[in-house]
Amino acid sequence: RKACSARDYGETESGTIVCCSQYLRVNGRSSMISIVADAGSNHNGDIRKAYKLTEEAARAGCTVIKWQLFEASRLYHKDHPNYAGTKALELPLDWLDELKLCASSCGIEFMVTPFYPQAVDVIDPLVKRHKIASGDINFFPLLQAVGNTGKPVLLSTAHATRREIAKTLDALINNGAPRYDITLMHCQGYYPASPEQANLKRIQWLQNDYGWEKVGLSSHVKEWWCDLPAITYGITVIEKHLALTEDDPEAPHSLLPDEMAQFVKAVRDCEKALQDVDDSNPEFLSLARRNPSNWLRPFDDTIVK
Repeated sequence: RKACSARDYGETESGTIVCCSQYLRVNGRSSMISIVADAGSNHNGDIRKAYKLTEEAARAGCTVIKWQLFEASRLYHKDHPNYAGTKALELPLDWLDELKLCASSCGIEFMVTPFYPQAVDVIDPLVKRHKIASGDINFFPLLQAVGNTGKPVLLSTAHATRREIAKTLDALINNGAPRYDITLMHCQGYYPASPEQANLKRIQWLQNDYGWEKVGLSSHVKEWWCDLPAITYGITVIEKHLALTEDDPEAPHSLLPDEMAQFVKAVRDCEKALQDVDDSNPEFLSLARRNPSNWLRPFDDTIVK
């Protein structure tokens, strides 16, 4: 296999891999939004597609490639109509080391969402932080396993209530998860979600109700430009699904590589637009005072139509 192209990446103090050239000043703090490309099941059982997804995520400028580790037998009985299709989309355990290596050679962070407690033990040596899917927000054995690692957590909340989120946070923190390194992720529970279902103001609800500094967005909206207003809320992470073709299993709520690249560029441009910039110009003001005719038009000369 041809190695993924290396890029100029480094690490933050917390160990998160980021592009060294993209540290920005956003909302008064040094920050760069972590952009997660969720490949999900779009590998479709082909490791070559998994390599390609990793490479395309890096090429688009994403900082993380994320996979999902589940077992069909833990989700459905073998005679369930969804069992066979889900079984075909499992991520084989013997791919993990290879995909981690591919991500490293591409210069992006490797992440896996575990869907059962034992999966946490499998992936923990390979990841810097853990992601909990919104459907598992009340799966306390999984929460305990993730908390026990002591690593940072991304927690998708979807339609969870205040009480459910509070219980989940207690479970994570009481089992060792770092209180100030849990990111509450607003997530739409629709696949795909329409712009009308985006409900971005829920991000403020997560901030205000819990006094939570770290918030993020896990978006299933195909119209990616609808996600950009979330940046003004100070999110630290944004997650979008990535597919190679329109025929991939999760294509209906995924971006194609070119779309992902456009999305990443838009996010980075928005970050630049939100930088704290001292744009005062004493020389301009001095010139204006000396030559007011250069910039002031007398009111009498103004024609209002």
